[in-house]
Amino acid sequence: MAAFNRGDLDAVLENLDPYAVVRFDPKWPENRPRFGMEEIRSFFEDLFSTFGNTGDSVIEEVVEAGDRVVARGRFRFEIQGSGIQDEVVVTQVLTFRRGKIIEFEYFFDFSEALEAVGLSE
Repeated sequence: MAAFNRGDLDAVLENLDPYAVVRFDPKWPENRPRFGMEEIRSFFEDLFSTFGNTGDSVIEEVVEAGDRVVARGRFRFEIQGSGIQDEVVVTQVLTFRRGKIIEFEYFFDFSEALEAVGLSE
């Protein structure tokens, strides 16, 4: 999160497997999966250029589930050039193999994220 808050995309991506995949909640705009480092980098670049970064996003809760981690975060942003600020609460399910993230899954509903890893609230 520290790398995300300072806009350091290289540091954000350094723990990803080169063939990682990002999957999105069906309610997410443009929710097609992103495959591989190039598509994931492009996704984050688009995110930063559209929504900016206020530098104060936080992880509020972390749940370990074997080779997966559920992380609920509050992401704060300012739409570029508008002065409009907002925040969104999103939960990520991160799957790890050999010390690298191989899959990011985004959920708007925390309980759905827990269910995805075989847990419940």
